[in-house]
Amino acid sequence: MIVGHDKLHPLEASDHKAFQKAPPAVESARAGEAGAGFAVVADEVRNLALRAADAAKQTADLIETTARKIRDGSQLVTKTNNAFGRVQESVSKVGELVGEIAAASKEQAEGIHQVNKAVSEMDKVVQQNAASAEENASASEEMNAQAEQMKAYVGSLVRLVEGTGDATKTRRLLPGKRAAIAIETKPLHMIPLDGGKSD
Repeated sequence: MIVGHDKLHPLEASDHKAFQKAPPAVESARAGEAGAGFAVVADEVRNLALRAADAAKQTADLIETTARKIRDGSQLVTKTNNAFGRVQESVSKVGELVGEIAAASKEQAEGIHQVNKAVSEMDKVVQQNAASAEENASASEEMNAQAEQMKAYVGSLVRLVEGTGDATKTRRLLPGKRAAIAIETKPLHMIPLDGGKSD
């Protein structure tokens, strides 16, 4: 295989050295007129061999450059594949994160729904408590009114029993009634203290 001047085939190297050592013009001069044609052919062969060696060197350089580019291209392909692998891993991780975010958003939406439902139930309970409080307040007012009526009624009875009230007319408040009803009371008969008859 011819790769350059320094790596010629043994026969080609010996011929090349022979050409350099004894040029065709010298050989033809030694051979006389018969070697004149040989000198021309030998000179052309020598030039052709030199051009072939240069072409071989250029071809070897081109092959080496191509091989280097192939190695560089192979490394670039490897790096590209590794980069695509990392991109694929990143895409997979992003997909997982998107799935987790979607699940968290769904749970959050369900939680908000439960909170809204609880707030609605609390509002209903508050409204019911407010209605019950109004009813209790109304009942309390009614009971207070009845208690005042009973207090007045008991006071009237106490004054009547003790004799400090009006003996002929005592005002009595009936329980559960806001209006006052007058009740007249009269003694049935008078008992004399001295045992005599009354007038």
